[in-house]
Amino acid sequence: MYSLKSREKQPGIELLTIEGKQVPLHVTFSNGEIHINSNCMDKGSYQLVVNRGKIKESREFVVF
Repeated sequence: MYSLKSREKQPGIELLTIEGKQVPLHVTFSNGEIHINSNCMDKGSYQLVVNRGKIKESREFVVF
């Protein structure tokens, strides 16, 4: 007999379009901060999702 452990989503950062499609994340790290390189991205609306295990936060932003 065996048991299945419930799997929680691992902590991570995702970048999604407003439609929910995952796109590559272009970031740099400087002085302990994460900076999104918007010059490498297409113009449009995006959603940044930070998953910390049980806590999930998201923020929307627009690239002009």
